[in-house]
This record gives sequence, C-alpha cells and structure tokens, in this order.
Amino acid sequence: AGLDGLRGQLGRIHALNDKAALPVVFAELSRLWVRTPWGIDVYPDERDATVYIAHLEQGRLGLPDRDYYLKDDAHFVTIRSAYREHIVRLLTLAGEGGAEAGADGIIAIETALARLQWTRVENRDPIKTYNRREVAGLPALLAPDDWPAHLAAAGGAEIRTLVMAQPSYFEGLGIVLRDMPLESWRAYLAYNLLSAYAPYL
Repeated sequence: AGLDGLRGQLGRIHALNDKAALPVVFAELSRLWVRTPWGIDVYPDERDATVYIAHLEQGRLGLPDRDYYLKDDAHFVTIRSAYREHIVRLLTLAGEGGAEAGADGIIAIETALARLQWTRVENRDPIKTYNRREVAGLPALLAPDDWPAHLAAAGGAEIRTLVMAQPSYFEGLGIVLRDMPLESWRAYLAYNLLSAYAPYL
C-alpha cells in the first residue's frame, strides 16, 4: 500500500501556508501518536487523587535527551551527524522534496526546543513541575485563541484548568514557533509523521 495510509495527513502538512494553523495541526497529529513540541495527557491530580486533570508537558525530541543537541563532545557530534543522515534517508524514501534542507530545518527546530527544555533532574521534581494554570492565562503562542483551538482539536474543548509541568519551556515556545521558517515546520511535521509510522510502511 506504500504511503497511501498517510496521504491525507501528508497533504494537510504540505498545504500549510500559515503558521497560525500549527497549534491545530499539532493537536491532530498528536492524536495519531505523532511527536509534536508539547503533549497533553489526562491523569489524576497529584494534589487531589479523587479527580483527573489535564497535564501540559514539553514534547519529546527526535534524539533521547536535550544533551544530544547541546553538548559538543565527539560522541554527541557523531550522533547528530548520523541523525541528520537518518532524517534525509527517511524523507527521501517517502519522496519528500528538499530532504537535505528539510533535515537541517528539523535539527534547527529540535535544537531550539532542546534549549528551552528542562533537564531530567528538573523534571523529577514533583513540586517544581506542578503549576496549576487557567487555559486563559497560558503563555501566548502565535494568536490569542491558539490554546482553545488546540485543545478543541485535541478533544479537550471543555478543559479550563490544567497542570503545566515546565512553565519556562512554554514561555519561550512562541518565539521558536515564530522564528523558525514555515518550510522547516512542514519538514518537521512530515518527518515526525513518517517516523511514527515507519514500522508499518
């Protein structure tokens, strides 16, 4: 069947012509278990186990940890080089144009996200990672209605309050969304979609 099962989503990604659509596309892809810059999960409130609450957390990167992007010793440099080759190969196998430039854009996005991300030690702190927030008060991304639109597309239109794990990550996220070129975001989304479903292709 080749890529037939992904044609609809790839077409949606290729048709992106405005960054304002990114939060909704992130939500749609996250429902398909595709990696995006942040994630929302629902599980018991750490301060009140009798209720469930949405949790907003920094997303996964293509490499295992932020250090893989930020450390410059030979070990990590070698891994980043191999990772770039992998991205180029996957995009090429899928017939995506501009695989080399796409790989560079993807790594630029992930490096920018890695700079914002909290360390593993910080993420193990149950006090520091419990930050209850009203949706209306979340840091701006690209437009005032981004978070309500994202939550609605993710199936959580009724969410009004959530727990934010890494506030500083989300405070800086809007800058990354605005600064990185749209063509890099298209490559990022296409690659992550292909990566998620590569075992079945």
